[in-house]
Amino acid sequence: MAVGIGLALMTASRGYRCVLTVPGTTDEHMLQLLRTLGAEVIPCPAVPPTDEQHYIREAQRAAQQTAGAALLSPCDHLDENSHCHHDTTAPEILRQTDGLLDAFVCAGDTGGALAGVCLYTSTQRTAVLRVEESSRG
Repeated sequence: MAVGIGLALMTASRGYRCVLTVPGTTDEHMLQLLRTLGAEVIPCPAVPPTDEQHYIREAQRAAQQTAGAALLSPCDHLDENSHCHHDTTAPEILRQTDGLLDAFVCAGDTGGALAGVCLYTSTQRTAVLRVEESSRG
């Protein structure tokens, strides 16, 4: 949901409309946060990605039916996502901890942060515990 929060903040700051489709299992507090940030939130059934009601398919459909819409999906750019965290997030973490990092725990969204930080830290330190928490939804 970090991507949704970022999109809601960015679009609100620029006066754009933000419509987010999310799995129906998304926590109510997260839905309220996204709405508070100005996003229109469309909960979709928690179904397999092959189902027409899946939130990604709903987003694709909404973008096609809305003039001037842009479909932004973090899953379309996983390589760039992890490379960005490899090149920026990981070195910053090691700098701020003076290289004394025992564990890295992050919230799961696309896995880009975990992948990028793990790749980088594995070249710097071999004994870093890596954990990704994937929230319900």
